[in-house]
Amino acid sequence: MRRPWISSAVSLSALLGRGKAIHVRVLKEAANIATAVGKAGPPYFCARVMELLQEHRYRDNAEMVMLADDIATAAIAERDYHRARKLLEVKEGWHRIEKNRDADSAPRNRSPADDRPRQAGSQHL
Repeated sequence: MRRPWISSAVSLSALLGRGKAIHVRVLKEAANIATAVGKAGPPYFCARVMELLQEHRYRDNAEMVMLADDIATAAIAERDYHRARKLLEVKEGWHRIEKNRDADSAPRNRSPADDRPRQAGSQHL
């Protein structure tokens, strides 16, 4: 099976270094293509591109959530329930990524014992 060129470009840029300028630029371009094609593209094209962006931890997920929701709504109106379900699963993936990112940046729960001043000369082993 032949791989789409977007997938190949993202994979090659990841090999050059995830998070480096070239990789970020290729991910942004893939997101721009998905946004430009939107509802008018092939049925599962945007879903696949968004899954690819999720695999590579693309950061601008607010835009992708709205796009997935818009395309899913259009698919429901067209009675294409399989495509709608796929896009809603992709949308859920974006929300999961955002939730994990928020959890990673939130301060950790500390016990009150961590805030007590240590007395000089006492050592806890």
